[in-house]
Amino acid sequence: MKKFMFTALALVAFSGASMANTIEEKEDLLLKTNRECAQIALNYVDYFEAEYGFVNPSDADLLFDIVYDTCVDQG
Repeated sequence: MKKFMFTALALVAFSGASMANTIEEKEDLLLKTNRECAQIALNYVDYFEAEYGFVNPSDADLLFDIVYDTCVDQG
């Protein structure tokens, strides 16, 4: 009976540890994706300004938001 209890306890402990690691990896991937999307959006705003001249700040913010949201949604 002691062996069974030890086995059950070890199984729960190791499965919990592996799930915690998976959550951290997903968070790291999400942060990486968000940073990449932010960089893509910034590059697009820079391109738009270079191609078409001055863009007022509210239009630049709107353009950034649209590109960023689209990137995050496409994942």
